[in-house]
Amino acid sequence: MESHSYDIRALPLVLTAEELVQILGLKRHLVYALLRSGQIKSLRIGTAFRIPRQALEAYMASVVHDHTESKQIGGTLHATVQ
Repeated sequence: MESHSYDIRALPLVLTAEELVQILGLKRHLVYALLRSGQIKSLRIGTAFRIPRQALEAYMASVVHDHTESKQIGGTLHATVQ
């Protein structure tokens, strides 16, 4: 998979699900699962998802926050990122 770097401030104010696939580098079905579950906040316009850039920022902050709160057991960092 090709790697890209994004400046989140340069992204459009509203993103499509397909743009999230590219930005997050996840499979399409995983992005849609995150949207349907509400883990990434979105708007539905008809059948289409629209994701405010701020919602992507909030999701990324929560993933980083969850990762940094992982427990350290026996000198080894144990983390679960969903």
